[in-house]
Amino acid sequence: MARPRVLAALLLGCACVVNQVTAIDLSHRHTLSGMHSMTGMETSGVAGEPEIRWGTNTTHIEVELAYPTLGWLALGISPNGGMDQSDVLFGYVDDATREVIVQDRYIVATDMSRVNPKLDSQQDWAMVSGSQNKSHTTIRAVRKLRTCDPEDRPFGTGTLKMIYSYNPNDPPTKEGRPQKHTERGSAAINFLQPPSKSDNQATEPIVQWVNATIGDYILNGDKTEYICRLIKLPNFPQKLHAITTYPVIDPRTEEFVHHIVVFTCMNPLPATADTSGPFECGEKNNGQAKAMSMCSTMVGLWTVGGQPSHYPPEAGLPFTQDLSGTYFLIQMHYNNPLGKKGLSDNSGLAYSLTDKLRKYDVGTLATGIVNVDPIFTIPPNLDEFRMTAQCSDKCTSSLPTPINIFGVNIHMHTRGRVAVGRHFRGNKELEPFVNNRNYDFNYQTTADFTPSRTFLPGDRIVTECTFTTKTDDKIIYGGENTDNEMCFLFFYYYPKSPRQMFCITDYTVSGYMQAVGFPYSKIMALKVEKKDSETVFEALDRLYEKRHRDVKIQQFLSEEIFPQLQAHTDGINWTASSVRKIEDFYRSSHYKTCGSTPDSPPFIEPLTDWSDYQCGGLRPPNTGDDDVPVLPTTSQQQTTNGVTPRDHAAQSFFFALLGLGICQVFL
Repeated sequence: MARPRVLAALLLGCACVVNQVTAIDLSHRHTLSGMHSMTGMETSGVAGEPEIRWGTNTTHIEVELAYPTLGWLALGISPNGGMDQSDVLFGYVDDATREVIVQDRYIVATDMSRVNPKLDSQQDWAMVSGSQNKSHTTIRAVRKLRTCDPEDRPFGTGTLKMIYSYNPNDPPTKEGRPQKHTERGSAAINFLQPPSKSDNQATEPIVQWVNATIGDYILNGDKTEYICRLIKLPNFPQKLHAITTYPVIDPRTEEFVHHIVVFTCMNPLPATADTSGPFECGEKNNGQAKAMSMCSTMVGLWTVGGQPSHYPPEAGLPFTQDLSGTYFLIQMHYNNPLGKKGLSDNSGLAYSLTDKLRKYDVGTLATGIVNVDPIFTIPPNLDEFRMTAQCSDKCTSSLPTPINIFGVNIHMHTRGRVAVGRHFRGNKELEPFVNNRNYDFNYQTTADFTPSRTFLPGDRIVTECTFTTKTDDKIIYGGENTDNEMCFLFFYYYPKSPRQMFCITDYTVSGYMQAVGFPYSKIMALKVEKKDSETVFEALDRLYEKRHRDVKIQQFLSEEIFPQLQAHTDGINWTASSVRKIEDFYRSSHYKTCGSTPDSPPFIEPLTDWSDYQCGGLRPPNTGDDDVPVLPTTSQQQTTNGVTPRDHAAQSFFFALLGLGICQVFL
C-alpha cells in the first residue's frame, strides 16, 4: 500500500481517485455543443465545450464527463428536453478535501425559479475516478442500464433526450441544493448504438462528387422551417459507387441546421414540378405535393452532431447511367428559436463516388404503411396508439439470395414515440432489427448493425409505430406534412435486389370503412363504377389500389370519397371501444402487400420490451421458443456498491501524469 500513498502525495494538488478498475471500454465520444449562457450570471470563463465518453455492456453503462469548469457538473436524462423529472448524474471535486463526489439526483422543477435537484434515496451511480486540472473537471462513474429505481430513467434503446449543465463553484454543502447553473444545454444521444468502425473509411480514389444542397435558401425568421428542393443529378457515363456520405454544413447557418434528409425520386416527375429552387415542404404546398409523393426512398440522413457515413467496405451505393438527369429531394429542418432572418444557407449532403467498384451494390428496403391519406387515422387525446405494418414473406420470397442488412432509418413525424422492426423466420421471432423506445423527430439517426444482419428469402419484417396525441383535440391523418404522420423503416442492405424492394402495407378502404363505422347507406350511395360481379367494397378497393398510377382515380378519391370519410371520422366521439376497433384494424389482414397481393399473416401480440421484466423479479412471458433469452432479475445480479463485479477487473491500478499541470486517470 506504500506505492499508492507516495504517488498520491506527488499529485501537487490534483485530485485523482480510483474506486475500481472497470472492464467497460469507453468507445463512444460526444461533444456537448450548443451551450446557452444564462444572462447576468457568472460564466466559467474557460474555453472549450463539455465532452462525454461512454461504453456499455449487457447490464451497465460507464460514462466520463469532462467539462470546462472547476466547480460542479451534471448530466441528466430528461423525459422531454426540460429539467423537470430528469434523472441526473451530479459530481465535483471538493476544493477543500480534494474528495471526488459522485451523486445520483432527481430534479423537481415547477418552473425555472423553483428547481430542486434532490438526492435520490437510492444512490445508483458509483464513482470510478475523478480528476481536476487548471481548467477542467473529469468525473467517471458507472451504473446499471436499468436500476428499477422510480427516480431513475433507464438507458434504453433509441435516442435519449439529455440535459447538461455546470457551475464554476462547488455546491455550498454536500447534501443540499447546489447553486444555479451558469451554463446549460441539451443533446440527443443513442447510448446503446455500436460505435462506427474506422475500418469502414474509404480508400478508393474519388472520381466524382454529387452535391445535394439546398441552394442558398434565405431563412425567413420562423422558429421552425422545413424546406425542400428538387436537385437534378448529373450525367453518369459509367456506373460508379458512392462510398461515403458527407455532411456539408454552411458555417453561416451552422447553429440553425437541425437535420437533413435526402430521397431518390421516381422518373419522370410531373410536368408541374418546380425544380428551380427551394420551397416549403409538405402537402400544404399543393403545387409540389405530387412531386414530393414520388420521392420516397431515403438515401441520406444527417442530424446535429452527425459524422460522415461510410458504407461497408465490400459495398457501395450505385450511381448508374439510368440515374442521369433524375432527381434527389432534399429536406432541411431549421431550428431558429431566436427568429433570425436574412441568413443564407447552402447546407446538404455530398456523396463521394469512385470508379473502383466494390463487390456489392447497396439497396434500400422500405417497410411501413403507404397510406399517407385519411385511411391513416390516429384518434386524438391518446397517450399511445400503435399501428402495425407487414413486410410479407410473400414479397421477400422473391429475393434471389440472402441479403445483409447493415443499417436502418426510422421515419415518423412529430407524434412518433416508439418504432420497432421485428424479424420473423417462419414461426420463430429473431432479435428485432430496431427497438427505439425514445424516437424523436428532431433527432433522427441511423441505427447501424456491426456485424450486418442476415435476412433470408421468405423472412418477414413487422413494423410497429406508436404515436401520442395527448395534446391534440383533432384526428391526425397520414400525409407528407409534419402536421400529419407517417410510419416507415428504411433498411440498407447488400447485395441489391434487381427489383425495387418497397415491401409495404397498403390498408384497404373497405376495411377502414367498417372499422370506423361508415354508414352502409352512404357506401351504397357512392358513385363507384363496378365491374361485373363486383361488390361495391371490391370496386372501392380496386380503385384505391390504383390511386398512385391513375390521376383520374386519385381525383375521384380526393373529391368524392375522402371528404365524406373525413367528415364521418371527424364527428366520431372516440371511446375506448372505438379506439380499440380501429387499432385492431391496423393489426388485421385488411391490406395488400407487394403492390396488390393479399396477405394472411399469423397473429402476433405487440412487442413487449423484455427489459421491463427486470424490475420486480418477473420472467418474460412464454414465447414458445426455448432460444429466447431470459434476462436476469435484480435478485440474480450480484452487486457491490451498485456495480456488478467483472472477472477481469480484479486488480486496481492507476497512473498519473505530472509536469504539465494535468492530472488524468487511465483506466
